[in-house]
Amino acid sequence: MSKRRQSRKGQRKEKRERLAELEARKWRPFEALLTFHGLEDGVRLLSQAADGLLWRQRNPDPIVIIEPSAQKYNGVDQLKEEMQNIVTTVLYDEMPVHVTVMQCLDFSTLLRAMLRVTNSSPKRAQALRARVIRVSSQINEFNSQILDSMCWRIDHVLMKHSNFIDRIFWAVPTIRSLLDGRRCLQIEIGMASPQRIEVITRNHGPRVAFRCGEMNGRGIQWLTWPATAVGKKDCVQDFPVYIQKHAIDRVHERVSIPLQEGMARELWQFHVRFFMARSLAEPHYVRNNPNGMLIEYQFFGYRLGYFVAQLLSDKVVITTFLFLTMHGTPEAEMLRQKLRLTRPDIEHTFLDELSTFVCSDIRNDPILVHVIKECGCGSLVELGRHLVSGERLADFARELKKYLGTSLLHSLKKLDSQLDHSLVPQ
Repeated sequence: MSKRRQSRKGQRKEKRERLAELEARKWRPFEALLTFHGLEDGVRLLSQAADGLLWRQRNPDPIVIIEPSAQKYNGVDQLKEEMQNIVTTVLYDEMPVHVTVMQCLDFSTLLRAMLRVTNSSPKRAQALRARVIRVSSQINEFNSQILDSMCWRIDHVLMKHSNFIDRIFWAVPTIRSLLDGRRCLQIEIGMASPQRIEVITRNHGPRVAFRCGEMNGRGIQWLTWPATAVGKKDCVQDFPVYIQKHAIDRVHERVSIPLQEGMARELWQFHVRFFMARSLAEPHYVRNNPNGMLIEYQFFGYRLGYFVAQLLSDKVVITTFLFLTMHGTPEAEMLRQKLRLTRPDIEHTFLDELSTFVCSDIRNDPILVHVIKECGCGSLVELGRHLVSGERLADFARELKKYLGTSLLHSLKKLDSQLDHSLVPQ
């Protein structure tokens, strides 16, 4: 008899533990949010019936809709999966509390349900109700931050799958209100194919070029440049913008740093493409060179090089990309004038590579930093100070100064009035 009683006690204990674990599991996704907003004791004050009400109010799973234009893409299944992962993975770094997008949407609905429950609860729940009202008044701003972070991640995925040659993806995230008061997150994805033409530019025969465009809501905004953007002040014509594959390849090749395969490399490539699109959407015309117009490439606000564009009768064609110190740029001309560096010198010293400024000790040498800035290349040094990529090339600055030799001393004498005299070698 005692064994049977002990067995029943053990079964009841296991059942209580199982129910407690299920209860804890339901609230676990919201522990961070409840604690962050000072509502961690709210769960204990709610009755079991109220708890059931809360969970009937949970939002449905997000919906990813693939438009017919994107169905033909070979990687559409992977694209859809990555979009769904955006709302179900934790948003690290961007937010003060580590949560997912869906948890934030569910939390907003949970707050509305808590208000309904505490409205008819005893006095001991009134303090909780006051806190819920305060949090509810602030939740829209908090959710706006969450959605901004989500949109940035969506752009990341779209850029990863867009190549600007035969496909550019766009996405429209919306939150639909359902009849029962819940909300449903929906992400609609579409794809556009850039126009493909054959053009004859100044220095080359017939080559294929692709219309430039950027994601803009429900579709793609195809880029046009006003005449002022291409140095024509006496013209009111807008010029459609095209780019050759060679130019896109040169951007990825020349704006690169040594990174291992993985998220860091993928994120870097996203930023390279993102700022390529932004630089072309908001062009900053510099001047003409023998091969065409120079349009700045801005990367997080740092000038890293120029697109070379040729103006034809009715369009602009981007033919290549030059790194900031490469032959044909204003900075290369200043390097020649101030440091007597020719194209072979720049290539021999690897000053035509971004990794030289990111991975070496150049940025820690005050003499080289001053001279490089005087040659218009300060943006490379400043970007290098904000990036950490692998091991620094020790003694590179010393070897560079040794190579420059008298050219560096000659330049320093010219700049002597602007520099701290303690920096000039005696």
